[in-house]
Amino acid sequence: MNETTRPRFRLLPSIRVARYAGRCYVFDAASRIEPVLDIPTQAISEPLYQLLCALLADPARVWDREALIRGARGAAPLVDKLISRGYLEAVAPDVDAPRGDDANACAPSSSPLDIADERRQLDEKVRLHHLSTPRFFGLPEVTEPAQLDVALVGVPVSSVCTSLGTRHGPELVRWATRAAHSGFDVWRDGVYSELGCDGGPPRVLCKGAVIGDLGDLGSDAATVGALFDEIDRFVEAHVAPNRLRPLLFGGDHAITFPVLDAIARRQAGVHLIQLDAHNDLFYVQGPAYGHHAVTGNLLLHSPIAAVHQLGVRTLSEGRVARYEQLASEPQLADRFRLYSASKTRQRIAANSLREILPRGAPCYLTIDLDVVDAQQVGALATTPVPDGLSWTELYEAVDQIFDAVDVVGCDVVEINAWGGASASGVVTLALLLVDRLARQARPS
Repeated sequence: MNETTRPRFRLLPSIRVARYAGRCYVFDAASRIEPVLDIPTQAISEPLYQLLCALLADPARVWDREALIRGARGAAPLVDKLISRGYLEAVAPDVDAPRGDDANACAPSSSPLDIADERRQLDEKVRLHHLSTPRFFGLPEVTEPAQLDVALVGVPVSSVCTSLGTRHGPELVRWATRAAHSGFDVWRDGVYSELGCDGGPPRVLCKGAVIGDLGDLGSDAATVGALFDEIDRFVEAHVAPNRLRPLLFGGDHAITFPVLDAIARRQAGVHLIQLDAHNDLFYVQGPAYGHHAVTGNLLLHSPIAAVHQLGVRTLSEGRVARYEQLASEPQLADRFRLYSASKTRQRIAANSLREILPRGAPCYLTIDLDVVDAQQVGALATTPVPDGLSWTELYEAVDQIFDAVDVVGCDVVEINAWGGASASGVVTLALLLVDRLARQARPS
């Protein structure tokens, strides 16, 4: 074959490679924002990673197959794999195809419309393009959960009609985190933050933290019992044997009961620390499954040690029967401690939350977004309430809690995806929680 007629190839402009937690990956540069991609995020071999690194050193270069094969020993099957998958795309002879942002530009042409050729090109694009699966921070699919420092999990379940928007809360957080930060970059470099700066340099969050998205729990559950069983199996399979620290995104607050109950039945002495505008203790008379009864259910029906509620601000409430029942039982009354939003704010400012928490004890942290003031959280929370914490006060509270206790798991709930509000505050919260959970999972 004449050299000028040999097939020529170039690397797809969107290809990128990265190392993550001891493995090599290829991914799409547009994966942070686009739902349709040229390349799905996937693990690759070390030789293929090295070949792609060499090609990315001169990404605009056009190659023929023989030149690519000569470039490295044993490269032939790797080159053919890249060609068959469309990652090395054919370039017509003597045509310099547009690259990068120019690739979608419409070049002026006087040639007649060739509908059959355009259909052929469309079919090829349909065959090669991939629908992106949203994962927290755009991370690859997890194959070995035991190697994780922190497991990110969605629980897209609501218990009442007013919290239906929380069913899409995990999906909202997945899209928001991956649009904000690449998980590959976060693992390699971390992100710097000025949270808590008091004259010193910024801190670096999440560098080296091995995190993974383990998918959703309860999305296909037909009954509440099936949801409980699925969560129990998850704790039994992943959390208990590996001492894995889960970070769950709801879903409304009702999801906390099956998660913490499953953990507390396998680990003695676990306390609940609840950041919330509502106590969820006294609103319902008798047993009930719902976001308004979660703490009462845990206190009565789960072997947790105690409940520590921060940020509550029910200013007047006529439903007193349940309160009188619980307060009249010494073995119950001694196990719940409530701190109003104003007292919580004072302790955050004085850096004294540790004085009211069970120092060094295993604790599960649940954060209802309505702990944040209504003007700041807006419609992102299911039931926003005035006079709450600022986002910054919430972050500082989280730091003080982690400094005082051993957080064995955490959830962020009442994330209303239907409200149309920015999720940037939750992205920062997720980074902080991942960083603190990972540091406790592998103390230096």
